[in-house]
Amino acid sequence: MATDSQNNNLQQTVEEQTTLHRSSPSKTSMIHDSTSLDAKDHIEYLYTGTAFNLSTSKLVTLNRPTCLIILAGPVESGKTTLIINVYNSFQKGPFADSIFAGSLTLSEFERCSHDSRIASYREYSTTERTKVQDDYRFFHLCLRDKKPRSKKRDFLFTDLSGEVFEAIKNSEEECKRHKLLLRADHFVLTLDGNKIADPLSRGQGVNDGLMLLRQCLDSKMLGPQTLVDIVFTKWDIIKAKSRTDDKLIKFINEVQDNKFRPFLSERIERYRFARVAAEPDPRLRSELKPGYGVPKLFRRWINEAPKSRIIKPKIDVKEKIERQIDRYHL
Repeated sequence: MATDSQNNNLQQTVEEQTTLHRSSPSKTSMIHDSTSLDAKDHIEYLYTGTAFNLSTSKLVTLNRPTCLIILAGPVESGKTTLIINVYNSFQKGPFADSIFAGSLTLSEFERCSHDSRIASYREYSTTERTKVQDDYRFFHLCLRDKKPRSKKRDFLFTDLSGEVFEAIKNSEEECKRHKLLLRADHFVLTLDGNKIADPLSRGQGVNDGLMLLRQCLDSKMLGPQTLVDIVFTKWDIIKAKSRTDDKLIKFINEVQDNKFRPFLSERIERYRFARVAAEPDPRLRSELKPGYGVPKLFRRWINEAPKSRIIKPKIDVKEKIERQIDRYHL
């Protein structure tokens, strides 16, 4: 048990440290205390490098024109792997006629890329599955053309779990809750090539994607001006399976021509199909190289822009308005 003299010494030490802390603020506390800075000093905001959420993404969208690319699809359909492959491609130099000009989510890119690196000590390259979260997640890329003095352009890529899109597919109310869809420049629907290669699950794999797209259009969360890409992922698995299943490629062509085209031609001004293998499985001994089909798809995202976006929904006049200035938009 501590003696009275020890307790008194401890109390005195605490008081001295507290006094020292108050009289000599650290550099960190001075950065956040605007009153301690001269008017001529300039405050630099340091980014953590983690994924943006809906709030922090405004640090980019409110300052510069930003292209939003929504990667949508079922669980483990290759959404995150696709954008991670794009990031890794820029590690080697210019990619898809563009040059890497920065990112405010570098730490998140590196974290998600870890399992595809040698440093992970994994036998095969893989990508960590995106967990279900309450808020949106975004990757950020800043790019510019190869041409000298070309302007920088900002891009945001969603990183949402497949469960989110499963809920959107099954509920119009849930679909309308995701107002982010109204802001989409590109809507990228990923169809899991692993499911499509299996005769027992290929029908469900296609119908899930078709129903998700139909729900977004019927709910008017996507419009005619939205640029839509239907992407068959894991094409290395499909190619390997087609060696023994001669009807597989024919099935995919029929899906494009008989299911998606008639449905989309009446509702979307521009839609395209793509076949990619971002990270081919080496166990399949596929002739496809990593990033197969990705450069062509990525060029669409950076070179094409919608003519307009869906007009933001009107604010309900019954909604509580806290500031008088907000009344001017009614």
